[in-house]
Formats: sequence, structure tokens, C-alpha cells
Amino acid sequence: MKQTFLFSLMAIAIIAICNCSSTPKSSMDDATEQALIKSYGEPCVVNLSEPGTLSKGLEGQALGEVVFLRVFGPINGDDIAFLNDSDLQYNLKVLDLLDAHLVAGGKVYYKDAMDKDNQMKEDNVVGGYSFHNLTHVE
Repeated sequence: MKQTFLFSLMAIAIIAICNCSSTPKSSMDDATEQALIKSYGEPCVVNLSEPGTLSKGLEGQALGEVVFLRVFGPINGDDIAFLNDSDLQYNLKVLDLLDAHLVAGGKVYYKDAMDKDNQMKEDNVVGGYSFHNLTHVE
């Protein structure tokens, strides 16, 4: 009984950590991906079904330790603001958005010197200052 319970807990932990069954294949070419993995380690992968949920997709993750982040699915201004304002900004080196879809909406993620609001106003268009705090991304 004890062994069965421990085995079940280990299986749940492995599934939670890997989340392999729901992780889609990246559009990145294999050579580039292997070079990035060699330099930065395996990516932290987030698969979103709704825009504005990146922070929820990364719950429980030590954000200051994420070096390589790969995002699948729709993202909006809420997600851009989260990227810039969270602890991700300190160590993130690779932000793979090849399989993310930029969608209009979400909050203002940057207010410039002329008090102009920057937000996602059009699908698939990267707005000004979108990644202004991600100074370590290469």
C-alpha cells in the first residue's frame, strides 16, 4: 500500500514537472534549438490557451531563475507587462515567441515620456517598448 502511494506521488510529480503530453513541438529549427539548449539549458515551456494568462502559466516557477522561456499560444498586453515587471527581467536570456500569437488587448504595458500609452492595439504587431525591461535577452 505504501509503495503504491509513493509510486503514485512520484508519477504525479513527474507529469507535473515535464508536462510532456501537452508540450507542442517548437517551430524553431533543430540546429538553433540545440545550440540554445547547449548554452542555456532546457527551456521553461508555457502553453497558453488564452491571452493574458502568462503569469498563471508560470505559477510556482522561480522566475528569477528562468533563462530560456518558450511560449506557445496567444499573448496580449497583460502578458507583455508581466514579462517586463516580473523577476523574469533579471536573468532571462532567450525569449522564444516563435509559436506565440500576439493579439490585441490587455493593459497598457508602458507609458512613454510623452505620456503616450503603449499597448497591443493590433494582432501580430509588436508595439513600441514591448520588451523595454528585458535588457538581458540576447
